[in-house]
Amino acid sequence: MKKLYFIVFAFLQIVTICNAQNKITIKGTILKAESVGQIFISSGDFLTSLDVSEDNTYAKEVDIPVLPAKISLAGINMKTGKINYYTPDLWVESGEVELNIDLSKKNEYKLHPIMDDQKLSEQIQYADKKERKQLIKQNSNSFPALYFLYNDYFFKENKDLAFLEDILAGLDQDYTESYYGKLLDTFLKAKKEIPVKKGKQLMPVELFNKDLKLTSLIEQNNKKKIICYTSTGCGYSKPSMAFLAELQSKIDIDKYEIITVWDDSSYEIWQHHIPEIKNLIQWTNFWDRYRFTHTYLNIDTTPTFFIVDENNVLLKEMKGISSKTKKELLKACNI
Repeated sequence: MKKLYFIVFAFLQIVTICNAQNKITIKGTILKAESVGQIFISSGDFLTSLDVSEDNTYAKEVDIPVLPAKISLAGINMKTGKINYYTPDLWVESGEVELNIDLSKKNEYKLHPIMDDQKLSEQIQYADKKERKQLIKQNSNSFPALYFLYNDYFFKENKDLAFLEDILAGLDQDYTESYYGKLLDTFLKAKKEIPVKKGKQLMPVELFNKDLKLTSLIEQNNKKKIICYTSTGCGYSKPSMAFLAELQSKIDIDKYEIITVWDDSSYEIWQHHIPEIKNLIQWTNFWDRYRFTHTYLNIDTTPTFFIVDENNVLLKEMKGISSKTKKELLKACNI
């Protein structure tokens, strides 16, 4: 299972839906790279491995949904699985950036070009809880402020919805219409809904299909639904899709329906990353673009499975893809 508090969110999109990727080239020098082992560029839900030459130089092309975006250099402790970050969150807005760093000196780097809000971003990132909230309020019309604000609500560091309402009310239009502006607005709307509970009907929810058309999550077709909420970056998405493919081959499609909902940073990641997984999908498939469903269903682990009856009543919720979960889902489909 992937606990969502380990997810790294990094994409900032300033437009509405866009299924094209931007490719940025990150290059420069990394001193003392041999002291930390494998180095990665963190950009969204993924870590891209980085090869450093003997002369300490490197160059890597990375996919970014929309600029500006946030990246960082990171490594993985192979014993604990913990991600170690060697730089602060770094904002990039051009197709090519130069990043130089000496890993023997913590958080010392040179980035070119550097965004005007980089200093602000680091102030917010390293501030204590009280100061962080104040910095966000004072600089709400900035991408770093909206990014960290969303993270604070997502990871439940901030539960003050009145504060969020005030921030949203004071945003300039460009920031209101930005990706994180929409994420925050969607989060607030979902929080105002009555949380779904076992034995209660799910409210109507619309999500994006592969043609980027808003479509009802649950169609009124008198079928019992098996809903899987997951993410491409989740290490358990592969066994989950493999099991659902097996389940799809066995169910009576006149009585049962499988639905997957993906919490991905971009259309490109949702549709095309890890094709050996995505090619298994032969059922209803949705993108939770602004994470309304994530908040409404109170997702804290991927995958999470839901069994919903013919009247849209939630019968059961299960976290993870354990053998027990598989048995429950098979049983729910009379297999």
